[in-house]
Amino acid sequence: MLNPIGGGILLGNARDVALSKPSDGEVLTWDEKVWRNAAVPPPPPPAPTTAWDLGLKESWGRIWTDMGQLGIESSVYAFADVGHNGMVVAGTGSGGKIFRSVDYGVTWVSMGQLGLESDVFSVAYVGNSVVIAGTNGKIFRSIDYGVTWTDMGSLGGSLGVNSLVYVGSGIILAGVFDSGKIFRSNDQGLTWADMGRLGNAVDVYSLAYLGTGIVLAGTTAPGIVYRSLDYGLTWVEVAVLGEEHSVLSLANVGNGLVLAGTSDSGKIFRSTDYGVNWTDIGQLGTELDVFSVAYVGDSIIVAGTGAGGKVYRSVDYGVTWTDMGQLGAANGVLALVTLGDGIILAGTKPGGKIYRSE
Repeated sequence: MLNPIGGGILLGNARDVALSKPSDGEVLTWDEKVWRNAAVPPPPPPAPTTAWDLGLKESWGRIWTDMGQLGIESSVYAFADVGHNGMVVAGTGSGGKIFRSVDYGVTWVSMGQLGLESDVFSVAYVGNSVVIAGTNGKIFRSIDYGVTWTDMGSLGGSLGVNSLVYVGSGIILAGVFDSGKIFRSNDQGLTWADMGRLGNAVDVYSLAYLGTGIVLAGTTAPGIVYRSLDYGLTWVEVAVLGEEHSVLSLANVGNGLVLAGTSDSGKIFRSTDYGVNWTDIGQLGTELDVFSVAYVGDSIIVAGTGAGGKVYRSVDYGVTWTDMGQLGAANGVLALVTLGDGIILAGTKPGGKIYRSE
């Protein structure tokens, strides 16, 4: 093949092969300078294929659309991305209902009340069409992506199942209200074992799975984080987040980076070593509670707060934050979930509304 510069022979087809010029014996590298001087122009870059390439990421978490109230519910407590194909379930109060969307949160259908429960505080997708819901002390289980539900009974007489997390291989962990206990299932929610109380905790508000068996639990008494290295079998206290009253939310960003949202002073804490050490990032504006935190992708994280009902946004993995404003008339953004390609859903109170960003 002739050298496009002229007078030389191109040795091979790879971009990094040598280019020889017989006139002086000089050897050049196949780089952008060669291309600029060549008679044949370089190939064009590939066309953008993702929202990030197209620059649409600038709207991720910044612009929110009111999708309306879920029935007559007063609060949207929790979301679960069911299968990563646009299917989402939401847990609500005060009617204790499950709502379901199959179009990434644009439209919603009520699946009805779970038994006689008044609140669905937590939901988690286990895989293979199985979804688990935590209510006023009970576990409910669905085997058809949240369409129908079976009452699996109470978790040790607890008053509320605040948090659920799936850690793989059929193992689910539940954190409960009023006893500070962890419950564990190893059969996709069919049976549950009491793993005991976390120290002196009263409530287990949040759970996050970090991979390879590492799980974090956020509690009260005061703002203590517990850590398990064996999929929730045993737990060790690893940190007290300042003098915060409760660790309301935890979000796994990846590669050891974790964020915690707290009350009563509305602070974000940040760990880069799988939850062992934490840095106080400070209060989000004048907010009192950070109810929810979610990683969107490409360094973008969003946090939902109270009592101002605001969304805050970070573009540097949670180091600095920008106030995106209040979601309608909400005084609390209780739940956040990311569905891919920058789609985020927010569940609020009062009024039980869903907001959507993309």
